[in-house]
Amino acid sequence: MFPTKDILEAADVLVAGDAPWQSELRLRQARWRESLGKQSGRVGNRPVGSRLPAGDRSSNFLTVVVPAAVRDAKRQRGALISAPRIYDNMLSSQPLAFNLFAELGADSALGTAVGRALWPDLFATVDEVRFEWSPGRRDPRYLGNRSAFDVALMGRDGAGSVTCVGIEVKYHENMTQDPGSPDNPRYSEVAAGAGVFRNPNAPELRALPLRQLWFDHLLALSLIDDEATGISRARFVLLAPAINSAAAAVDAKYRNQLADALTYERRTLEEIVAVIRMYTNASWIDDFRRRYLESSDSMT
Repeated sequence: MFPTKDILEAADVLVAGDAPWQSELRLRQARWRESLGKQSGRVGNRPVGSRLPAGDRSSNFLTVVVPAAVRDAKRQRGALISAPRIYDNMLSSQPLAFNLFAELGADSALGTAVGRALWPDLFATVDEVRFEWSPGRRDPRYLGNRSAFDVALMGRDGAGSVTCVGIEVKYHENMTQDPGSPDNPRYSEVAAGAGVFRNPNAPELRALPLRQLWFDHLLALSLIDDEATGISRARFVLLAPAINSAAAAVDAKYRNQLADALTYERRTLEEIVAVIRMYTNASWIDDFRRRYLESSDSMT
């Protein structure tokens, strides 16, 4: 059951145009903020329940490891980590990505255990977790654009070959965001050379809502057998909560374009959290589940 208009108004998260599932996710973040004892942030003179107060640079993060990972990611040339959004926007998928994966990057044993459980064909070890990562923004060897993975797990398979899982994280997004023009000959070159599309020239791949998935998938495909990075195999993963019906619908449409789905998959946040919980009883993963995945009804 989704929250009523009265409940959303009372929590300052009623947004015109939200689908019911988006309203529920906004309310979850407002409830989490309330559990922290924090006042609502504001946009102009209007309180917004899913925002933290201006100047709060820690409450959006679940552990002390996360802000350190954010600082490291900011040092990457061209990294699109926007402040104050990453600090005060509780609904943003970017802090969510750090909250879920930063601990895996800080604990190599945990990262390897989780990576092996989720992608056993790609990982014998997970050596590094990178955020907002691209092998080369605007580099013509790849896509020549600014595409980057929200999260990239780098490791080696059982044969010792370098592997990569690049992840696009969605939370409340409805998959309609425009990542830019599809009119780049390099996109067609990578798509045709990969041999994974039923029709690499299909107009549907270049149109919304499939375009962003296509761009990110092409980035992963451009890494395969790449001499500069040493990556021999790569996979692109769309990650979103099960409640995000827009992500599920776009995933189904995208899969219809594929002749070979080995380099693409969709995972749910619930699945990733369940696997991480198998390998750690640290409080942060339970906090993550309560904040992002539990019904707002359970937080009242």
